Amino acid sequence: MKVKRLILVNGDEYEDVELFNNIPQEVDSVAPGQFIGVNASNYTVFLQREMIISLQVTQTFKVISS
Repeated sequence: MKVKRLILVNGDEYEDVELFNNIPQEVDSVAPGQFIGVNASNYTVFLQREMIISLQVTQTFKVISS
């Protein structure tokens, strides 16, 4: 998912990045299912999902409920 702006609980901000769930086994084995990848043009970081407090996406989403 493309993200225009991502803000973490410690105040760090990332702009124009892509979030992904394909986490390497070495990282995921520390705390399974708790990490998300953040890919920018010149780096990739893996964050615990609970560190994210705000994100601004560039797409719109439809919520479908039954």
